[in-house]
Order: sequence, then structure tokens, then C-alpha cells
Amino acid sequence: MSGEEAGFKEALAKIGEKLRDLSELNVRTYTGDISAAVADVQGTDGKPPTAKQVMDQVFQNGDLEVVGLTSMMIDGDIDEFISNVDTHKDLVAVHTGSVKTGQATRSAAFELFKSAIGDLIKK
Repeated sequence: MSGEEAGFKEALAKIGEKLRDLSELNVRTYTGDISAAVADVQGTDGKPPTAKQVMDQVFQNGDLEVVGLTSMMIDGDIDEFISNVDTHKDLVAVHTGSVKTGQATRSAAFELFKSAIGDLIKK
């Protein structure tokens, strides 16, 4: 296989990864006491911790309750879990807003991806 063919296969594999990522939107909303867990999180190179570092610590040591989980697939399938709506009305509204924001962001990313692929095909 030539270097050009290998490069093309690698590019196609990367496109496939991005398409898989774009094909599903997951939104998770939690509530609970995370202050103790967050206090122990250290960033790297003297920087504050990233949101991922904080959430990893919270999942290990925090007292969390799931409020909402939404998974939307590109084919229209949706899995959704909403916890005790009466207790968490405000958080359910936040979760719903996050789903809408995620949809808009995913749509914009898809359009950007589609445009980039279209530009490559035209060349």
C-alpha cells in the first residue's frame, strides 16, 4: 500500500470516528454536594483543574443524584430518564435547556463537518 493510500485510509478512519461522535448526543444532569470532592482536585502545571478532572473526582467521592439523562441518536431514537420531576423542577428545566443547547451545538458541528467534507470533495 502506498503512502498516499495509507494516508487516505487514515483520513477515512478519522472521518468515521467524528461521524460516530456526531451521531449521538448525550446530556447528563446531576445534583448533590460536590464541594468536598472539588476541594481536593488539582490541575496540571499550576493551572486550575479542568471540568473533566473535577467531574472524575466528583464521581469517585461526591454525593450525586442523577436528575436527567438524555441520549439522542441521529436516526431519531431517544432514551431519556428524568428523576422525580416534582422535587427537581428547576433542574429538569436546566436539563431540558442543556438538551436544546446540545442539539444546536451538534447541528452546527455537523454543518461545519459537512461543509468541510464538501470542500474536500470539490478539490
